[in-house]
Amino acid sequence: PLASLRGQSLQCDVPPELHWMANQDVVETMLANLLLNAIQHGCDGNILLDADAQCLRLRNPLQQNSVTGFGLGLNIVRRLAERLGWQFTFTLTATSACSELRWAAVAEPSP
Repeated sequence: PLASLRGQSLQCDVPPELHWMANQDVVETMLANLLLNAIQHGCDGNILLDADAQCLRLRNPLQQNSVTGFGLGLNIVRRLAERLGWQFTFTLTATSACSELRWAAVAEPSP
């Protein structure tokens, strides 16, 4: 509802067969924090969420000069990612924010 009030929409490009080898509650907590940050600190437009076998990216537009307030949620995501052995990066420009979670590659089982 908050995203709708702010003129935001979520565009997802995540393959349905994609699964993470991690605790579901932890992954949901990280995603919830990233989405909440995108909604609260973003401006109207599309919040883009895409993922593949190596990483998940979330991008959102920002109003010019509104690049503050991302601290607590991102610290939570960073700490949880570290516990899983994942890498977390956050990139901020004058007009957009991009969060990226990269997870450790899972070796294919031997035949």
